[in-house]
Amino acid sequence: MKFLQNKTRLGFSLCLLGAVLSPAPLAASTVVAMDFSDISQRARHVIGGRITSVTSEQDAASGYIYSTVTVAVIEAVPAEYAGREYKFRMIGGQVGDNTVTISDFPRLQTDQGVVLFLQDETATVFGPTVGLWQGVFFVERDASSGKESITDHQRRRVLGVRNRQLIRGFGSASAESAPQGVGVKEFFDQVRAHRGTGQ
Repeated sequence: MKFLQNKTRLGFSLCLLGAVLSPAPLAASTVVAMDFSDISQRARHVIGGRITSVTSEQDAASGYIYSTVTVAVIEAVPAEYAGREYKFRMIGGQVGDNTVTISDFPRLQTDQGVVLFLQDETATVFGPTVGLWQGVFFVERDASSGKESITDHQRRRVLGVRNRQLIRGFGSASAESAPQGVGVKEFFDQVRAHRGTGQ
């Protein structure tokens, strides 16, 4: 995992971020692999809906760029967030010619359908979601049937959950030969089931 910025000045003063911001970037393998039960249980909130806005601003004190992501929530755990607007702040974005990204974290854009497993603190270099990319899912709509299904961060269709593990289809979710994936409601039923089985 590496933290990228097109400016030479690194404005974070927190010593514990030194390894992440070092010239030799950490490999993606340094992110701890988690199964579906892990990410379900560790997430503070799990929200599913459509991103309605992503607004970026530069922090005057540190010089770093943060984005506020707004999601129109359809499904959520806890359930009281469903039907509401949910906002969270994360590192990354673009202001003028300056861009900040967290490597290996999928780009969140307006009008995307998403399911996000959010951490307690979302505005850190470790990304807003549990397990970085592992806590990011997209909602894809089939052009012919209109049915929505869940894909992972690489747009591989999620077919189900077995023995705490996600079962994914091979290839792009948009391929005609791709098997039908789980829908949003089924996916959230699995989230609730795994959060209820805490260890």
